Amino acid sequence: MKLDEKQELRLILKRLAEENGVSVEQVKSDIRKAIDETWAIPDSPFKARQRKLFPNGKPSIAEFIYKMSQTVMETDDKDE
Repeated sequence: MKLDEKQELRLILKRLAEENGVSVEQVKSDIRKAIDETWAIPDSPFKARQRKLFPNGKPSIAEFIYKMSQTVMETDDKDE
């Protein structure tokens, strides 16, 4: 049985919450805060990377998690 993206996101957020002893809402809040703070940094080396990873602008929490997991998997594949 294949999970849909919303189910996968819920499971990821739940696991992160359990591993860190916080609520799912806290995990979502922390991720949103990190995204917002990163986007607020004036022109920096991060900006070019942000534009490459997220060409449509600031991502949602789901878009961020999906893209970061994709990036990690690609990096892991290159290291093998």
